[in-house]
Amino acid sequence: TVSWRFGVASSINDQIAVDSGGNAYFSTVDGKLYSLDNSGNQRWLIETGSNSTISPVLTAYGLVWGYGSKTVLIK
Repeated sequence: TVSWRFGVASSINDQIAVDSGGNAYFSTVDGKLYSLDNSGNQRWLIETGSNSTISPVLTAYGLVWGYGSKTVLIK
């Protein structure tokens, strides 16, 4: 069953990361990184202005993501 839906204007990159609290993190091809809570509500959004085909990855240090020629760590 579908618990919730969240619409975006661009294609979602391959993977969605989910943390232990059920928060989801995903990026879109148009260079946006989203964080949603476990109810599907947007927590935050980062807009880079650069296209990205890289999905975010959760690590022990935070969320790692890349766009353009940059790699970022979000704590």
